[in-house]
Amino acid sequence: MPAAAFLAVQDADARRAPEPPAATERGGLQNDLDDRPAPVGFSTYGMRRLVVPVQPQPPRTERIRHGPAWSYWRRCHRAVARARHRRHHDHGAARPPPRTAAAQSISN
Repeated sequence: MPAAAFLAVQDADARRAPEPPAATERGGLQNDLDDRPAPVGFSTYGMRRLVVPVQPQPPRTERIRHGPAWSYWRRCHRAVARARHRRHHDHGAARPPPRTAAAQSISN
């Protein structure tokens, strides 16, 4: 996706820009626009949010079909990942919950 590469380069260039000099205090409240700090540079995600709406989108019917299909795939993938994680960490054996210091003092 060339747009993502472009946005990443733009973000890296913005991060390399030198900091603007600090505004001088004139005493009292700083209400002038000149005294406000410069806005933070765009993040990659922020620039993407600006670019995506102007890109051509697939037809509405295709987007409607894609949403539930993606959601089903994602939930299946999470179920498999969760089962593998539990199998890896539990080694298939059910263990009792660990005893806390308060529970040990009551039983003694």
